Amino acid sequence: MFALASVVTPFFLGAAVGGVASERVAPGTDASAHVWTGPTSIVFGVVAVTTTAFLGAVFLTGDAHRFEAPDLVGHFRRRALGSLAALAVLAVITGFVTHEDSPYVWHGLTHGLGLFFVILAGVASLLTAWLLPRTPGTWLRVSAVGVVGSAVVAWGTAQRPYLLPTSLTVADAAGAPATLTWLAVVTLVALLLVMPAVFLLYWLDTHGELEELTDSELRGGRGTDGDGTVRDG
Repeated sequence: MFALASVVTPFFLGAAVGGVASERVAPGTDASAHVWTGPTSIVFGVVAVTTTAFLGAVFLTGDAHRFEAPDLVGHFRRRALGSLAALAVLAVITGFVTHEDSPYVWHGLTHGLGLFFVILAGVASLLTAWLLPRTPGTWLRVSAVGVVGSAVVAWGTAQRPYLLPTSLTVADAAGAPATLTWLAVVTLVALLLVMPAVFLLYWLDTHGELEELTDSELRGGRGTDGDGTVRDG
């Protein structure tokens, strides 16, 4: 069930994005499977699944190296290279599909900022392919995230200023200024409070600074002090 959900979730997320990019979604559109089953939706869904597989394989390559499991390093490295190659093929297919099915987004991806981030994603892909056969480290993860992040930003800039091309702009869909101001304040406060702890936890984990839980802690949150006294977790 977990494996199935890990495939279905990104596929339908990509299909939703494809429905928006292909201009099948507009204010007042009736709910219909046709909206989410166009060529762009299907291709974007496959791209989303391949992207999650690529990121997972890259990160697990680094984890396998950190836990000194060379057989798993090779296992995940091959999958990372395979999924990266699949993404390169899908990028070409996506270009042809969007040209016919999503002309506005295709124009944005081939001009201006959209084209810049497409090129950036390509450069990050080449860097990732160069780093993968080598000892996995932080820069491998950074370049892999750069591939995906650049592609996402490219899509976002390609359809600007529209939220729903070509029927609803971001400005028209925005909430009241007071609401947006408070949303920005709350988001900033949340980031300041949460992100340092998240980064610290990530750093401790990737550097092996976190102690493994004992069997007693795993069973019920109960352990013993140094003197043998039973304590609650």
